[in-house]
Amino acid sequence: MTAMDEYRKSHKATCAAVEAALKANGLTLKKIRASVDPTSGVIRFSIETHLANQKGADGEATNPERERYKNEASLWGLSPEWLDKPMVMAGREYVISGMRARGKKIVLATCGGKTYVFDHEDVTLFMSRAPNAASALGR
Repeated sequence: MTAMDEYRKSHKATCAAVEAALKANGLTLKKIRASVDPTSGVIRFSIETHLANQKGADGEATNPERERYKNEASLWGLSPEWLDKPMVMAGREYVISGMRARGKKIVLATCGGKTYVFDHEDVTLFMSRAPNAASALGR
């Protein structure tokens, strides 16, 4: 059995243990990645985390993606006021929740408890089409 096979067997338990250790120290697990060197069997972890009770400048609970959206939205032709506002795409309502640091699709939006990523141009187009997404859905 290779080192990668061994790692795959224990991946969920490893992630749960790392998440529990971070939570005990007031941190939230954002992302965990691992690479396995098949010749030596060494597993290298990369963990992205942030403070669980992080507060923004306004005193509200926040996270790095929300702060990035507030600070950088105008650089991409987006309005900082769109944060937490609904937009409708293909009949589904999404709520803008933040911005990723890199990539083509940088805008984060949530729908039904899941987070999706969108291109900033698509968000600008759909936010300009329906300024009040709730009324467009008949609410």
